[in-house]
Amino acid sequence: MNNKKLLNLFITYRNYLFAIQERNEFGDIYGDTEEIIQIYENELQEHGIKILTKNKKLLHK
Repeated sequence: MNNKKLLNLFITYRNYLFAIQERNEFGDIYGDTEEIIQIYENELQEHGIKILTKNKKLLHK
């Protein structure tokens, strides 16, 4: 994977985490948050990254 693709992947992951944080803080005030999260999850899974979720929240160890 070249540097530009890797950087784009990191940016996508950062945005994904931000969207989850916003959903956890503000709930469903913003109606498109779930759709945006799903778009990021699909894009990350295309790159072989597994998303571990339970009840729409990240699993923490």
